[in-house]
Amino acid sequence: MYQHLCCAQVPGVTPTSGLSGGAYTLTLAQLGWNGTAILAFWRSIVDEGKARLGADMLGRLNALSVWALQEALPADLSNVYSRMRIAVSQLDGSKTTFNNSASWVIDKWEGRDDLISNLLGTSYLPCFSGPTTYTIFRNQPVLDGAFGNGFKQMCPAGNTNNCIKVASWHVGPLGSTTCDQRCGSDRVAAKCAVPARTDINPVLYKNNTKLVDRWLLSEVQLRCPEKDWQGLEPYPLPYYVPHASTPPDIYPGRFNPLPVWPPGSNTTLLACEWQNFAMDPPLERFDEFLEMTYGLGYKDAVAWHAAQL
Repeated sequence: MYQHLCCAQVPGVTPTSGLSGGAYTLTLAQLGWNGTAILAFWRSIVDEGKARLGADMLGRLNALSVWALQEALPADLSNVYSRMRIAVSQLDGSKTTFNNSASWVIDKWEGRDDLISNLLGTSYLPCFSGPTTYTIFRNQPVLDGAFGNGFKQMCPAGNTNNCIKVASWHVGPLGSTTCDQRCGSDRVAAKCAVPARTDINPVLYKNNTKLVDRWLLSEVQLRCPEKDWQGLEPYPLPYYVPHASTPPDIYPGRFNPLPVWPPGSNTTLLACEWQNFAMDPPLERFDEFLEMTYGLGYKDAVAWHAAQL
């Protein structure tokens, strides 16, 4: 399945780094889970959501993730901690904006609960993952790792030549500045998806953890749903670090065409349609959607491996 991560791995041996959903995948892979088992993990979250929440999952996804992670992760994870790095985006508590988040890459955890909190933070999208505009990890305000981190931050020692980089977005022709606007959305091919960050902030903010309620940022924490932001600045979705800021080794469309959707049609997905699925997956056909993304990711990984021979 396509996720944003780097470094193919031997479970418990090879270092891995990831953010957002890719961090979940690398954690399970480090425990020895194969692709089929990881696919079943993601499917269990959706099935549980449908059973408990029906169509009312928006803003409650993290609650489902907590349940799934507690079911999946063993109490003792000490054998894999030293092989993982998980990125989150730390916010400035003195501002009421979510832009210019700081890169925060975690490689040590105090226990399973700390790791689960990290996973919830690295995948947190405002008003989408939970009922607030940001979440808290280690008493710090954070968002999805994609807002403040690129491959250079995730690859060990910043050496992007020494890790296998996997992007979940179709990055389009590298170096191209042309965006496909046919989807009626700004979530297009990754090079042009929502306004892109051109810099990385490597210095963590010194937010006072004893005065959380006095952060200016706390004034906008409960401003959900997103419609409450209409006509106001800043909008809750900040700028992303584009996946193509460092050319990835594997991404949708590089080795194989984007898939046909819906299944049985003759319509190949546009890059912008593929990216729209990241924020608005087709829940009515979610099993088919999971199989489609997993299948493409598997084929592309095999094709990448063959290209190295």
